[in-house]
Amino acid sequence: MSVIVPAHNEARSIGRLLDALLGSPDSTIVVPGLDVVVVCNGCSDDTAAVAGRYGHGDDLRVVQIPVPSKIEALRTGNSYAHYATRAFAFAGTDAGHKSRPGGATSPSTTMPYVFKGLRG
Repeated sequence: MSVIVPAHNEARSIGRLLDALLGSPDSTIVVPGLDVVVVCNGCSDDTAAVAGRYGHGDDLRVVQIPVPSKIEALRTGNSYAHYATRAFAFAGTDAGHKSRPGGATSPSTTMPYVFKGLRG
C-alpha cells in the first residue's frame, strides 16, 4: 500500500504521523512494504528535513513542490506512489487528540482512509 502525505509547513507535526507509520527515525519499518510519499507543498519551514530523517530507502520518499496546494500535493504524490492501493494521511490534523461533544473521541488521523485501485 502507498500512503501519500501532503504537508504544508508541518515540521512540528509530521514526526508524529511518520512515527505512527514507520516507527522512530532509528527503528526499522513497522509495516514491511509500506510505501510512504511525503509531498512538501510550498513549505517555508523544515518539513522536508524532518521527514527526511525517517528515510528507509525506497519505503519513504520526500518530494518538494513550490506550489502551496493540497490538491497539487495529492496529484504529485499519486505520481510517485508505487502501489495501486492508496491511503492518504494528513500530518497537520490533530483530530485524533480532541474530544467531540458528549465525550466521544474522533478517529485518529494516523489511520488514513484507503482508496483501492486509485491510479496516479
